[in-house]
Amino acid sequence: MVGLCSLKLMQFMITSKTIDFSCLTVISVKSARQVIDALNAEKETIDLILAEVGLPKQKGMKMLKYIARDKELRRIPIISKI
Repeated sequence: MVGLCSLKLMQFMITSKTIDFSCLTVISVKSARQVIDALNAEKETIDLILAEVGLPKQKGMKMLKYIARDKELRRIPIISKI
């Protein structure tokens, strides 16, 4: 399984031990633009998006709208912290 995750959210999950990352390949990004770039480059292999939409909120919401409009990307589940 390949997951795309914000760096801050991934650090929280590792320190709180909420997810065992040993079975995952994680692509860590810092901005909504990097999420879109990673999705365009790796869209066939990404299985899950963990996103922190609140930073900054407008760009995070644009990212979610971009994913929803793309037929290939909208199949990817998104878990979001707002």
